[in-house]
Amino acid sequence: MGFNSQDTDSQKFTYPLSLKPGQTFYLHIFSELKYEEIDKQYMLGFYYEDIYGNGYCQQFPVSFGKDENNREWKSVDLVGKQERLRKGEKPCPPLNGLEKKK
Repeated sequence: MGFNSQDTDSQKFTYPLSLKPGQTFYLHIFSELKYEEIDKQYMLGFYYEDIYGNGYCQQFPVSFGKDENNREWKSVDLVGKQERLRKGEKPCPPLNGLEKKK
């Protein structure tokens, strides 16, 4: 699992987590930075394998910003995009075909 800025091609992921079919987990995203410092586009990515060793990547665009009244907002695209990875391909290639938002 990774949460990375779309402004960079380098990505960082957490340690692997093994889940059983149907098992759930909770994800909390927080920052100690000021809102102005995190006001940009991000990508939440998950890498996983099936029982045959096929790798998959699923990414979800995440946005933070302020409206015309200076109110903070956030948006998570929960549809995301799933892609089967080729053997030897790195987990979740940068943006995985999703365009950077400006």
